[in-house]
Amino acid sequence: MRSIKNSGSRAGSRLSRTAFRAAPALALVAVCTLGIAAPANAVPASGSAQLTASVHTGKGPSKPGGGTTTSAVKASLFATNSDAKAVPSGVGTQSTFHSGIHDLAVADGKVFAGYGDYNINTGPVSLNSYSIATGAEKHEVTGMPAEEIHTLRVWDGKVYAPNMDPRVSWTSPANYGLYDSATHAGNYVANTPFVHVFDSADLGGELFLAGSIQNPDKAEYGPTNTIAAIKKSVDGGATWTIERTAADDPMVLATYPGDGEYARYYWMSVVGGKLYTRASTMSATGAASLAFQYPGKDGVQHTAYNNTGLDVYTPGSGWSTVDPGPVIATLPHPYHADAVGSKIVFSKSTLRGDVISVNGSAGLAAFDTTTGNYTTISGPGLSAVLDTYQDGSTTYMLANSPAAPAVYSSTDGSTWTKRADVSGITGNAESIAVSGSTVFIGTGAAAIYKATLPN
Repeated sequence: MRSIKNSGSRAGSRLSRTAFRAAPALALVAVCTLGIAAPANAVPASGSAQLTASVHTGKGPSKPGGGTTTSAVKASLFATNSDAKAVPSGVGTQSTFHSGIHDLAVADGKVFAGYGDYNINTGPVSLNSYSIATGAEKHEVTGMPAEEIHTLRVWDGKVYAPNMDPRVSWTSPANYGLYDSATHAGNYVANTPFVHVFDSADLGGELFLAGSIQNPDKAEYGPTNTIAAIKKSVDGGATWTIERTAADDPMVLATYPGDGEYARYYWMSVVGGKLYTRASTMSATGAASLAFQYPGKDGVQHTAYNNTGLDVYTPGSGWSTVDPGPVIATLPHPYHADAVGSKIVFSKSTLRGDVISVNGSAGLAAFDTTTGNYTTISGPGLSAVLDTYQDGSTTYMLANSPAAPAVYSSTDGSTWTKRADVSGITGNAESIAVSGSTVFIGTGAAAIYKATLPN
């Protein structure tokens, strides 16, 4: 297991991904531990709910006795990310994660891909694109001082690649790689300091960045060296202000001196004209459903507790909190969130060895903004969700299955249509993007495949 680095320098403030990969099943809601699965008989906590999804199969040949079978499509190799494939020397046995295509996005007739490994300090990385017409690779932003591109977002035709772990000091500017479809050009933007930048969002022309920063004022923000932070820009990213913060409980660090600080905002999602997010922090006490374990500096597992609420930003009104009750516990590491209808769906934890779930239930973990509760969207195949991709009002889901990866789509988060089982992919499927009827699937071996979805 990789040791946790001290939190007083750029090299620190991260958890060992080796420990995450060792855990076969971790719960997003209710029970969340390293190496300890949520109990099969877990009782749903107050404030949670379960929603049974209507899952429709795609068109296909008739089965004996009536009905249809799901369409199956065969993918072909579309492109290979040359930088992801070229694993830096000396990264050791975890080098395969560097080569994974962690996220995909489509803009300006191109597919963009994220890769890297912030746990073992690879980088610099480049934001690369691939022509949808030819598959030709282009290095849009080269030599980003980053160790990993984990999340890609497209806002108003611009592709944002947040600098997940900047290769600069904590007080140095570090924002994101940016590609502008209007100018067909990319550049690296760095004008405000971050320890980590995990996500970006745009709401009515206001731009937000989520992550963690060095504590700029301990009299105002508390005694920890780093804090979770949301920053906002109202001038297109030229200047930034701190909008929302959260901090770890100093008692946790006092109990286990030398442990890292993990207060971070990992995700944001825009639903119904509002911005939703949630800070991942460590508290010394809390409800049992909020408990999680993390690898301590002393080599053993330590227990801490999450907070309960979600932060909500409403333009013109500012910030408020939604408290779904003590039912959510998340490990301090990143995952993806996408909007579909009135729901926020969570995925991507499988890349780090665990399964996101609500109270240990199989299905797609979600937060329903209309009820203010977490839910499990249950239905055939709605488990082992690898990634989601939001394209306008439609959200696509890449799910794992014993036979082949499967693609689903939904416009409301309740009714999911299975579009196809996808064969012909070599290596583990990890990420998805869709352009028209073409689905692109990134793998753990630096490759991107494409297939045509049936109508």
